[in-house]
Amino acid sequence: MSKMGQELEDRLDANKYEMYEALKGMMEIAELAMPVTYFWSDSRVGATRKVLAKIEGDK
Repeated sequence: MSKMGQELEDRLDANKYEMYEALKGMMEIAELAMPVTYFWSDSRVGATRKVLAKIEGDK
């Protein structure tokens, strides 16, 4: 892998957990709001849960 590619990979790893916390918070809000509004479709919620599960597995 090129040096630039490795730098990008390292930066993504560093930001992954910050993004994980933000996504987790957004999911909690979305799940609380679900009965009231269907702002997020079920498929987006499912896809986001899969991403969160993958990141949790990487910890």
